[in-house]
Amino acid sequence: MNIWNGPFRAYEYWADLAENEPDFLIDGMLHAATNTVSGKPTVGKTRLVAAMAAAIAKEESEFCGSEIIGAGPVMVISTDAGETRCWGLRMREHGVPDGRVGIAKFNPLDWRLYEGQAKAARLLILDNLTGSLGNARIGDDDAARRICQPLAEIAENGTTVLMIAHSAKNFEAQSGKYTPTGVMGSTVYQAW
Repeated sequence: MNIWNGPFRAYEYWADLAENEPDFLIDGMLHAATNTVSGKPTVGKTRLVAAMAAAIAKEESEFCGSEIIGAGPVMVISTDAGETRCWGLRMREHGVPDGRVGIAKFNPLDWRLYEGQAKAARLLILDNLTGSLGNARIGDDDAARRICQPLAEIAENGTTVLMIAHSAKNFEAQSGKYTPTGVMGSTVYQAW
């Protein structure tokens, strides 16, 4: 007898998901739920993510020596002007078959559309965190929650989510350089 309704489901539902769904989409590299890629500017964050996306969309068996455990269609949501075109060219460069990657320009009013489309995708990429904030500040916890909450819902429904983010900088006294220390801004992103 099932007495649970609304957001509650019997524990068997969650246990079955845990047993049947892999922990990683790319073994040891890309978690099956939520991920963030951050690093110094121009180090190749987007190129790395594009290569992973292409391998998943092409249903390859491995990426950089790590097993691809779940493959399928990929969604890319781009926040930077002109990047949707660049994402198209990246997928073409990787030889991704037509229709395997859907690319959209970010619109904060379209979260429900993204959530609906994500049900057919194996991976959703948000490129990038800073651009998705609009006029909000990177350190604003409420703005961070407005981005992370719908992404977490998409991940909870079974689509792997990868967010590209800029890094915070930390001054290394001995080297005289600033180095990335993790995702820049609200601690909500770090918890993500």
